[in-house]
Amino acid sequence: MAHPGLIRRQLRFLQLDEAADSKLLGETRELLESSIEDILDELYRHIHQQPELAALFTSDESKVRARRGQKRHWSELLFSGARGQSHLDMMQAAGQAHLRVGLETSPYLAGYCFVLNRFIARLVGRYGAEPAKLQSIVGALNRAAFLDMSFVIDSYIEAKNEDMRE
Repeated sequence: MAHPGLIRRQLRFLQLDEAADSKLLGETRELLESSIEDILDELYRHIHQQPELAALFTSDESKVRARRGQKRHWSELLFSGARGQSHLDMMQAAGQAHLRVGLETSPYLAGYCFVLNRFIARLVGRYGAEPAKLQSIVGALNRAAFLDMSFVIDSYIEAKNEDMRE
């Protein structure tokens, strides 16, 4: 598990300014939260067109649970501003859950890209006439997303290494 020093180094390397980035993302809250249901509809339609991914959902309950988790995840990622140990713990739990259900890193990253692209399209629609503002917001979104992905990927690697040790 990553320690606080590693978290600080990742924040610094990504040039993530928690206060400034949280403020920027906070300005988009209404736009992005109002879009999340439609984006998740698109994502899960896309997932269910991939037989190997659709097979990961063993019941309607598992679909509902995954979707609810995704909605909570995106809301917390974008608007909580928390980038410390609790965020890391949450992302490690997400990575472990993905491994438990058999979701590999490639489709995880592809799904992440799918959602980010739809968020960015909505941001362009809203801030396209303000390119400097748009660039700042997309930068904040990318920094938060890549920090998040790095924590999840680290948990995949950690779990795989643990399996190999056993």
